[in-house]
Amino acid sequence: FVSRKLGKVGQCLSLCEESLTLSKRLYGKETAEVARDTNNLAVVFKELGDNQLAIKLHFEALAIMKQLFGVNNIYVAQDINNLAALLAEVGRYDEAEELFEQSLNIKLDYYGPDHESVASGMTNLALLYQKIGKYAEAGELHRGALKIRVKSNLLVKEAAESSSYMAEVLESLSGIKRPSESEKLKSLAKGFVDDAFRFAKKSGDPELVVALEKRHGERQSRTSIA
Repeated sequence: FVSRKLGKVGQCLSLCEESLTLSKRLYGKETAEVARDTNNLAVVFKELGDNQLAIKLHFEALAIMKQLFGVNNIYVAQDINNLAALLAEVGRYDEAEELFEQSLNIKLDYYGPDHESVASGMTNLALLYQKIGKYAEAGELHRGALKIRVKSNLLVKEAAESSSYMAEVLESLSGIKRPSESEKLKSLAKGFVDDAFRFAKKSGDPELVVALEKRHGERQSRTSIA
């Protein structure tokens, strides 16, 4: 893909098409090599702005991968995730939501609940939920992803800042939603604040704790569990 990076997308398209034709001739039409080359070709068409053809090719590649490895394969999960991201980009949110959920469930079964790949899948679905207005569901997924990352000692300070930011967003949204939704968002916001202080204390950075106290209040700091 060096030629694509240099802006020679047309040349890259030609090479990808040749590679796909050759793979079909050498390996057969329903092989991992053909699925790989079909996905690569889809990426090039996306670069060219032809999202519909890119989606069609990604679906073709995914069908091959499912036939070869089954629907619960971790490599299939990655292809599902990539297709979901493109569908979300073009506004096909229902399909994207279903595929993001499929990908996340496969990752949960394969890795268990405390793996970074699961956290990444939760974040992807949460971002989609934000886009379509499912703020409470998005907040719960973001919170779960942050807890996974902190549990494995990844990005503790960043997790504290992210939790604080999510709390502020949810508090803001709670003021413009219906009472029943508002209370749920406020409760989620409080949970994020608690997480922010826990993560900050775990990081051992006193300046971060002070910054959070200024932002959310010292009372919240004292009531948060270390």
